[in-house]
Amino acid sequence: MTHSTEVCNRRHDRFSFHLFECCFLFPDLFCCFLVVPVDEDEGSIDYKAALACITLFFFVLFIFAVFETIISPLSMDELDWSGPEAALYNGVMLLVAGIISVGIFVMVKALAKRFDERAIFIVGLTICGLAFICYQPFGSELPASPSNGTDTSNGTDATIYSTSDFDYDPSDVHSEIDIRSLSMAGIPPLSNWPSAHMDHSVGSVNRKECDKNEDTSKGGCPRKYDWCKTVPMVHLGQILGGCFLVAIGYPACAVMVYTIYSKILGPKPQGTMMGFLTAAGSGARTLGPIFVSNVYAAYGPRVAFAAITGIILLCVVFCLLVYKKLVPYQSKRPLV
Repeated sequence: MTHSTEVCNRRHDRFSFHLFECCFLFPDLFCCFLVVPVDEDEGSIDYKAALACITLFFFVLFIFAVFETIISPLSMDELDWSGPEAALYNGVMLLVAGIISVGIFVMVKALAKRFDERAIFIVGLTICGLAFICYQPFGSELPASPSNGTDTSNGTDATIYSTSDFDYDPSDVHSEIDIRSLSMAGIPPLSNWPSAHMDHSVGSVNRKECDKNEDTSKGGCPRKYDWCKTVPMVHLGQILGGCFLVAIGYPACAVMVYTIYSKILGPKPQGTMMGFLTAAGSGARTLGPIFVSNVYAAYGPRVAFAAITGIILLCVVFCLLVYKKLVPYQSKRPLV
């Protein structure tokens, strides 16, 4: 055997080894380049059912993304927790919820052997809907106001006063403010007021500037939210109860939608179709926080959670409409 022949054999062996690696690591990608005869009796994927599953998965991830996003600002605004307190307490709460979810994952696997997977999915969605109903504010108690530099012990707010309330004329050099009256009203001396918050031309406090520069790391419902004055607070028990329900409902929905989707695709390569499912979930985790943060800031928890509950209700109705389509892949080949 000549030297050139040995080199060719080595290159061929090396190429074969790398080709085997590609087949093993990327089977779906490699199958795209092979010309494989299609057995017409094998049937085809029900793409309408697959699209329905992708839609349901989008809303499942959307709901969970809303829950993850809103839990921290909700606890800070409603329970008067500071930033570090919210991070600690919510972290513990989500840790416990994660442990509960692990148990639900195991339980759902056993339940799927006795009950219809579609029914379990609907039950999971219903539990998630109950979680956001639990978050609905009720009663007459309003959330606490921020305590950053504002003395509200006597019912006054320093940022709503102006120097005109004390007959102060900035053009009159002989006009003075009674410092004692300021102190009795709970307002700090003018020397302690930031210059950026003073409109020296009229001698008044610019409340918008105060609200804009308000320290959001401290607890309490920010003054920039108008609904803080009218919407009742959400209590700690409601937040804990909602978190517990989400920890039960979300794992059931996630497991079932994956299971149903995989069975719809059947024995054929699922890489590309699973990619579509993952992309839908990524889109939900992007849009969910944007949606809930804007609605919550503009209208408060009552409207935000009512909107999420409505979305879950529509999702349940949609699942019932496509209920008969969410069946496993069926081969057209007759049974022998």
